[in-house]
Amino acid sequence: MPLRLIELKAESTNGTVYADEGQTAQDSAHRVLTQLWMLDQIDPTKIRSCTDAVVFSSVVSQRETVTHVHLYNPEDENIYMSYIDDFSFRKDFQGCRSHNKNLSEWLVKVQQPIIRDLLGKLHPVMKS
Repeated sequence: MPLRLIELKAESTNGTVYADEGQTAQDSAHRVLTQLWMLDQIDPTKIRSCTDAVVFSSVVSQRETVTHVHLYNPEDENIYMSYIDDFSFRKDFQGCRSHNKNLSEWLVKVQQPIIRDLLGKLHPVMKS
């Protein structure tokens, strides 16, 4: 279950970060809805919170990286894309590296065990 989405854009081939942010919004919304579907299959009676299905995305070009978080708001039943930060490689390459390292560590330590447990409940592995 991908909780992290990275889109690479080559400005030399007319790719733009702005256009790719729109594509990332669609891809991440699909991933959020997939997580919600999985959660509903396991426990359809549970009231959802905005932290149940979260996806992080980064759009990367040769000059900068823009990061967002995508989440579901159960109050109005919409999926939101919220800006986190942007990093210029000329000025703040270390900040970009630190952000991605921290995010990856959080996903592996916190989110991956949660998703692994949910998948185990949805499709238990039979022992012979």
